[in-house]
Amino acid sequence: MDARLKIKVTSKITDAQGATAEMVIFSDATYKAIGDKRYLMYEETEGSGLEGTKTLLSYESGLVRIKRYGDVNSDLVIQLDATHENFYRTPYGIFEMQTSGKSVHWDDNGRLEILMDYQLCLTSDGTCSHVFIEIEEL
Repeated sequence: MDARLKIKVTSKITDAQGATAEMVIFSDATYKAIGDKRYLMYEETEGSGLEGTKTLLSYESGLVRIKRYGDVNSDLVIQLDATHENFYRTPYGIFEMQTSGKSVHWDDNGRLEILMDYQLCLTSDGTCSHVFIEIEEL
């Protein structure tokens, strides 16, 4: 299955003090299924603060990998009940992070729906945020 899609990406980030920021972007995307692996690629927009960056999500056996290419480069792994070490490279430096998956849902039967709920912690100072991402086909 290869397809061009229009998607809506909703991100909610709650910081350690309980303040929540929500961001919604709309983007064109490409979707590919190869065997049991799934791939979704889209370009970030100005609204995300990552304009000029491509995001590639891959999914297999309950594990989501979020790779970003451009001014910001990252490779985050989200997996239910697992903690992974990750790196986020920005023009301001490299940040080491940990992700701990709370839930992962990827459904491409009919319309595409992806839900990820995870904790993201900066390794350097232990600051953690709760991240919820929903991607849906329009």
